Amino acid sequence: MVRPSKPKKDVKVVTAIRLKPATKAALKKAAEADGRSMMNLMERLLEDWLREKGFLK
Repeated sequence: MVRPSKPKKDVKVVTAIRLKPATKAALKKAAEADGRSMMNLMERLLEDWLREKGFLK
């Protein structure tokens, strides 16, 4: 008998973005300095900004 899978609370979707080379280099440097991956840093920054502007709770 197969168990139904549990719904995942934090399902993430893949999103591609284009960055200028200088922006990507700065992002990589900032992420490394903060001990994060570039994707993790971008997600955190974006979520913080969206909360600040009232778009995300």
